[in-house]
Amino acid sequence: FSVPDCQTSISAMAADAEGNSYAVWSAYPIYVEGEEYDYKLQGIWLVKYDSMGAQLEKVSLLEDLGEWYVYEMCIDKEGRLYMNSGEKVFVYNAKLKFEKTIDITGFENMFLVEDTRVFGVRHVAAGPELVELDTEKGDVKATYGSIPAFNGFFVDGRNGKLLYSGPSKLYEYDLATCESMEVLNWVDVNVNGNCISAFKVLKDGRFALLYDNYEDDPEVIFLTKVSRSQIPEKEVLTLASFSGDDTTLQQKIIQ
Repeated sequence: FSVPDCQTSISAMAADAEGNSYAVWSAYPIYVEGEEYDYKLQGIWLVKYDSMGAQLEKVSLLEDLGEWYVYEMCIDKEGRLYMNSGEKVFVYNAKLKFEKTIDITGFENMFLVEDTRVFGVRHVAAGPELVELDTEKGDVKATYGSIPAFNGFFVDGRNGKLLYSGPSKLYEYDLATCESMEVLNWVDVNVNGNCISAFKVLKDGRFALLYDNYEDDPEVIFLTKVSRSQIPEKEVLTLASFSGDDTTLQQKIIQ
């Protein structure tokens, strides 16, 4: 995707149920050394591709979005697109036509539940708050609190519950009771929880996560639940530290 005299980049991507993918492309002027730089956004587009990567459709978003920067996107099972700027969520229908804007300050970690319900997280004085959007009315539908140790992502989980990550553990969250239950300790499965950039529960029950420890090449890791009898015996060593960066310490322990 190229624009004359501009540098282009993808700020958000998503896929629909048919295997098509969507990307939000932004274009800014190319920097020329010695000249005053013009930071003005030159254009922003939503581009649809088929499963082989061929471009199917391109729609300009500049009139609807203005200067807002989209950094998250998801698509429900009806084909509606939700693009999050952190302050506003822009809703488009399956024909890539603009429908509405939902104003919500500090909205992040947007994800779908049951392929229809749009959730995200915002940080309030009491801590992280889980938010469900009312996509028909264009407002907040419900909020959920009591989320300890959150620092990474929320995803649609198993048995009607959600999953979310902390710096060292993965938790299951019950929307009905607003209670969290530990699922696993990341270090026990040789994963640094601070290095997970994406997470998905697969249909067969496995966990798939995009992992980048900034030392090795990024990789996709699959976690499969097995019976305790299949796990080798481990010797447990206890380490105490007065100071030190938690992310670095976890990485050294895993290595």
